[in-house]
Amino acid sequence: MILGPDRLRVIGNIRSNFERGDFHAKAEFSDPVLSPEESQKVLDKFVAGRKSLLFPLKNLAADLMIGVGEKFICNMHTRIVGQEKLKGLQGGAILTSNHFSQFDNCVLRHFAIKQGKRRLYVVSQLGNLLLPGLLGFLLTNTDLIPIASDSFYLRNFFEPEMHKALDKGGYVLIYPEQEMWWGWRRPRPCKRGAYYYACLFDKPVVSCFVEIRDEKRMDKVPFHKVRYTLHLLGVLYPPKGASPREASVRMAEADYQMKKAAYENIYGKPIDAPFSSDDIAGWDGSVL
Repeated sequence: MILGPDRLRVIGNIRSNFERGDFHAKAEFSDPVLSPEESQKVLDKFVAGRKSLLFPLKNLAADLMIGVGEKFICNMHTRIVGQEKLKGLQGGAILTSNHFSQFDNCVLRHFAIKQGKRRLYVVSQLGNLLLPGLLGFLLTNTDLIPIASDSFYLRNFFEPEMHKALDKGGYVLIYPEQEMWWGWRRPRPCKRGAYYYACLFDKPVVSCFVEIRDEKRMDKVPFHKVRYTLHLLGVLYPPKGASPREASVRMAEADYQMKKAAYENIYGKPIDAPFSSDDIAGWDGSVL
């Protein structure tokens, strides 16, 4: 969670990114920047940890803690709508959603559990494994699949882990917007990675959009508490007869158009409207 004045600084970054049309740029100040050597050390440590005899116990502990937080903290008032649009969906699938919080995957986990899945696999950037304290423990030991640019790691760990999760009937959450923009209500154009893997493994994509509404109660001034509604927008299947690149580009654009239409219908404003304080969930509009 971004604390104190850093939230307003991040909002300033988000506004600058939006106004210059750089929808995949970082907005956070504290994200680590890793050299190739540092990235390799983090990957090696992560893979070794997964092979450790203690990992099943750590995984169970992390899963129990996340389950309690998901049920009694994040999703006390969360609604899910659009289940009728998933008719015919069976087995494993890739979920895509807007990325606006370190904890927004709890909303998708809530949905996965209601679908009878025991857990949700989350694709996450490598730097998240370096977070300190309890959050770092949870990310390292839960069902997170870190992604990195190292081709050997992608072929020999990342892709097999994704394939295994999907083949077991699991849901894998991938954020096609890539970077988190804290509190940002609008969907952003989708990068094609999630859809490339959908084509690679011949699995469907469930398009999701999280609506964020402010409550009257304050969280920490100048921010109100918020509640969520998860909108299930439909299922996209890899098109037949297209190259992986062409298919993934078409799926990415189709998914974005679904999210864009959902946003405009839910909030009653065009996706390209000028920036306003209402774009940041919970913010009372205090001067940056």
